[in-house]
Amino acid sequence: RAQELTNALLGVAHMEHDPGRAWMDAAFQAATHNLQSFQGQETSNLLWACARLGHAPPAEVTDALLDQCAAQNLGGMASALNLSQCLWACAKLGRQPPASFVAAAEAEIPRCAARLNPENVDCILWALATLGLHLSDDAMSALVSSAARLSDRMDAEMLVKTHWALARLRHRPAAGDMQALAGAARRLVDDLPAEDRLTVMHAWGVLRCNPGDDVIRAYTSEFRSTGAGAGRPLSASGDDEEDEDVDEEEVIGEGGLDGDQCAKLLCAYGRCRHTPPPEHAAALANRLVEEAEKDALHPSAAVLGLWGASLLGLKMSTRQLDVLARDATAQNKLSPRSLAKIVWALAALGYDPTATDLFALKERAAAAMPVLMAKDQQALKEALTRLGDTSPAAPA
Repeated sequence: RAQELTNALLGVAHMEHDPGRAWMDAAFQAATHNLQSFQGQETSNLLWACARLGHAPPAEVTDALLDQCAAQNLGGMASALNLSQCLWACAKLGRQPPASFVAAAEAEIPRCAARLNPENVDCILWALATLGLHLSDDAMSALVSSAARLSDRMDAEMLVKTHWALARLRHRPAAGDMQALAGAARRLVDDLPAEDRLTVMHAWGVLRCNPGDDVIRAYTSEFRSTGAGAGRPLSASGDDEEDEDVDEEEVIGEGGLDGDQCAKLLCAYGRCRHTPPPEHAAALANRLVEEAEKDALHPSAAVLGLWGASLLGLKMSTRQLDVLARDATAQNKLSPRSLAKIVWALAALGYDPTATDLFALKERAAAAMPVLMAKDQQALKEALTRLGDTSPAAPA
């Protein structure tokens, strides 16, 4: 019965036919009556089909099926497929898997890592990142090592999704795995549109991984309107080279980026410890200021941009820093920790605020202090002192 029900659901899912709520409710009722007959493959196929159709089973049915699947060791030799399909379905349906299933996944991934194929790895990483589900270090290391093992079979979509997921999960690959992923990034650079290149660059920044300065130059060449390597591709040997076939109209340049994109680039450069051409970095910083002057700079962009500029040690004018500081104090949605980072970055950049601007920063800082961790409170106080605050520090 379980196999018959699952086959029916798979059939309508593959035909992309929505059978309707009443039919699905009857299917879920049948699954409830036959829970004990479900094996790992039937469970994963049923949940996959439901996710494709956009019909979520009742929570108690999903949890019961996944609990049972975990007790069955995720289907033994079929665990790689069952695990990836179940996690993908949970992510698509917006359902957190029960603790028993997560524990089984953590134990099984290191064992089945050698059997994972590109689709399995892609689905698992995407699901974990979408659900915000953090597995044990052993499980994540085995999963990322599988991605590295398959790096020569990665396509552009998998490369981007892998980096996006690792950044969301804040999991930094081991050095050898990062080298393999960097090789895939070098191979696929010409297959990625600008937005995807920015996604990968941002991931390297979040993870503080430098894949190689030559790779970074290749991923950012179209964002540089002037300076060394502007609009130049990466050769097969990994060296920047002139190419007479490069269409100058394809070079976006700094002017074609919005404030959020400029901020991500600046922060990625700083965190990757990559030194971009000075005129390129200055142009990115100037775009941040232009966006702030138009009240179009997102709070997160202000944080990333100033943080990146401070890490790079950029020389910014007092007028530019005035604009960014005033924009920050006017942001109602700026979190306390983001404010602390902005104040620290302004101090690191040598900002010399007017008395009015310093007062505005102090007011925002005073409101943020009670909810900050002790180390962030201390860093904020030190930054305000560097900006010229001479008032005695209030007790924490």
